[in-house]
Amino acid sequence: MPQKVVISIVFFLTPVISLAYGRLCENVYSGHPRKVSVFNDVTAGELMYQAQKAIEARRGDKAVELARQALDLNPYNYKALEFLGQHFFRQKDYEQAALYFERAHNIPGAGQGVSQWLIESYASLKQPFRQLVAVERAIEHQKGKPSFL
Repeated sequence: MPQKVVISIVFFLTPVISLAYGRLCENVYSGHPRKVSVFNDVTAGELMYQAQKAIEARRGDKAVELARQALDLNPYNYKALEFLGQHFFRQKDYEQAALYFERAHNIPGAGQGVSQWLIESYASLKQPFRQLVAVERAIEHQKGKPSFL
C-alpha cells in the first residue's frame, strides 16, 4: 500500500517539477540569469488572460494596467510587451510602441509578428534607417526556420 502512494505522488509531481525546471532553465539560458520564482509566468499568464478579457469588454485602460503588472512579474514576457506595443500603436503613439516592440523583439521566442509591428512603427515614425535595420533583423531571425508559404 505505501509503495502505491509513493508512486502516485511521484507520478503526479513529475509534470509539476518538469514545468518548474523548464521555466527556471528558460530564464537562465535565455541570457537573463536572475533570482526568479518559477511560477511567476503562470501569474503573468493569468494577468494577460485577464487583460484579453478586459479588451473584449472594451476596458482598454484596465487591460494596459494588467499587462504592465504582468511585466512587473516577468520583464521578459514578450506577449505583454507585444500587447502594450499594439495598444500604443493603435493610439498612434508610435515612439512608445516601437520601444515595446524593440524589447519584445530582443527576447528569444518572440514571433515574426513582433518584427512586423516594429517595422510598421518605424515606418509610421518616418525613420527609414531604423525600419531597414528592423527588416534585416527580421530576415536574420527567420534564417534556418522552415517556410510554409
